[in-house]
Formats: sequence, C-alpha cells, structure tokens
Amino acid sequence: VTMEDGQRLEKSKLEKKKNSEVTEESWVQCNYCNRWFHQICALFNSRNEESKTSQYFCPMCILRFLDRWCEDHFINPNQNTKGFRAADLPRTQYSDYMEERINCRIKEERLKKAREDGVALCDIPMPGDLTVRVILNKESEVFPRPNLERL
Repeated sequence: VTMEDGQRLEKSKLEKKKNSEVTEESWVQCNYCNRWFHQICALFNSRNEESKTSQYFCPMCILRFLDRWCEDHFINPNQNTKGFRAADLPRTQYSDYMEERINCRIKEERLKKAREDGVALCDIPMPGDLTVRVILNKESEVFPRPNLERL
C-alpha cells in the first residue's frame, strides 16, 4: 500500500480494527420546557458556554415566544400608524432630489406610453404616491488604484 507521503507499507503490517467504539454524546437542556437535546442537533456550541451560566432555549420555545411577542406587538390596521411611514421621516436635499427625478421619469414614461397607445396622458394610470427618504448617506472619495487609472 502506498501512503500519501509516498511511503510504502506492506498490507501484512497493518492492524485490523473495528469501528465499534461507542462515544457518549453531549446533551443540553432547554431552560424553559426542560426537554433534552443532543448538542449537535440543537446547534449548541459547548466551547462558547464554558461558564455554564448561559441559558439555552430550544427552537420550539423560541417559536412560542416569537408567536406571543407578535400577538402582543401586532399593528392593528385600524390603528393610527403615524411614525411608521417613510413620509414621516425627515426630508433631505438628496431625498427631495431623488424623489423629483423619479417623478419626472414616471411622467416621461407615461407620456411615452400615451403616444404609443394614441391616447391622452390622463388615460394612462398614475402610480400611487411616491416617497423617498435617505436614511444614511456617506460621502467619501474613491481613488482608483494606479494600475486601473490607465483603463
């Protein structure tokens, strides 16, 4: 038999062994429902939990918690949702510019469609209200690498 490193071994010098060794599997208990899970199945990393003070919650308990949380925090459609709309966020020069450009482009497309179809502009449906708000705008200068400047 030739090994990966190039060494040659005679088959008679190899030991015959069985893979019958039984290893004990690690378990973790859910702190809410007290059910036990294989650490592997529960995606529990025991190396990160050496302090033994952290808590573990199984996927079913997490789903139950999320279901209850969603019921408690569900937004009623009849409820006033002021503060949850883009129009309620502050305007910026950049958001006004983008909103204006998009509205102009929509108008151009409607005019083009009206000419193609031979109908009046008012016969082409107007899309709903458009609101653009810029949440984050980071200005930075980007310099090309010297070997890319030639392109």
